[in-house]
Amino acid sequence: MQARLLMTALAIAALVAAAPMRAQQGAAGGQAGSGRAQAAQAMHERRQARAERMRNMTPEQRTAARDRMKARLDSLTPAQREALKAHRAEGRRPVDPAYVQALHEERKVLRDRVKAGALDRHAAAEQLREWMKTHRPAAPSGDGE
Repeated sequence: MQARLLMTALAIAALVAAAPMRAQQGAAGGQAGSGRAQAAQAMHERRQARAERMRNMTPEQRTAARDRMKARLDSLTPAQREALKAHRAEGRRPVDPAYVQALHEERKVLRDRVKAGALDRHAAAEQLREWMKTHRPAAPSGDGE
C-alpha cells in the first residue's frame, strides 16, 4: 500500500514538474497538429507511467495485477467485449495482406543484401523506410461512405 502511494506521489510530482515545460512548448509551437499530437503524447506518457509502475513492483504484485486484469476481462459481457474490440480498432488502418506480404519480401531481399555485404544495415533501414512510405496503403477517408 505504501509503495502504491509513493508511486502515485512520484507520478504527480513528475507531472507537476513537466507542466511548465509543456506550457512553454505549447506557447512556442502554437496550435500546429495539436489534437493528434497531444493524444499521442498523452498515450506515450500513460504507457511510460505504467511501465515505471511495473518496474517497481515485486513479482507477487505483478502476478496480482495480471490476475486482476484477467478477472476484469473475463467478467466482460459479450457486448462490452465487442465495444472494447471496436474501440481498439478505431484508429487502426485496415490490414492489407498484399502489402504485408510485399513488405516481408522486401525485408528478405534487403536482409540478404546486407548478409552478402552489398549493403550496410543503416542504408538497408533507410531503403526499407522509403519503400514503406511509397507503398503504404492510403488511410481510410473516415467519412463512413
